Amino acid sequence: MKKKTGLILLLVVSLLITGCSLFNANETKEEEKKEVSNEQVIKEEGYSITFSKDFEKKEIDGFDTFYQNEKIGFTSLRERFETLAAININKDSTLAEYGEKIIEANKILNTFKPSKDESYMYTTYEKFITNQTFYYYTVVKKGTDSFWLFNFFCRKSDKDQELANIEKYAATLKVD
Repeated sequence: MKKKTGLILLLVVSLLITGCSLFNANETKEEEKKEVSNEQVIKEEGYSITFSKDFEKKEIDGFDTFYQNEKIGFTSLRERFETLAAININKDSTLAEYGEKIIEANKILNTFKPSKDESYMYTTYEKFITNQTFYYYTVVKKGTDSFWLFNFFCRKSDKDQELANIEKYAATLKVD
């Protein structure tokens, strides 16, 4: 009888431990869902990016797409190889060569350098526009038929607070 009671007690304790573990696992999954649910994957023609859900699409002249939240703006520009041939950039050109043309055209003082994970090249600069100074984090990527120019920007006063978010968003950029 003592063996049966001990076995039943062991079984009950095992079930309680398993039940608690499952409850904690479900709690962890719920927390993960909450974190994931704060993000949205944006799929546009030729590229995708993951932003927080507070980004909204807006219209702007001169760019293919424009997204913005309260602190950060984002633009994309697709430049097809055929179009870039006029400035001696083609499918065989490197990101560095394309970046040099961007720097020349926009009179940027910095050069493009590889990201930490080397998935893109970027440069940063500041520009005074309409009585405010803006910080720009410009990314270039190469796709199958185009080079891409992606600009992240925020007020210079928000740079220290937003740079980690900008880098996180930039790391999610994928081009076709």
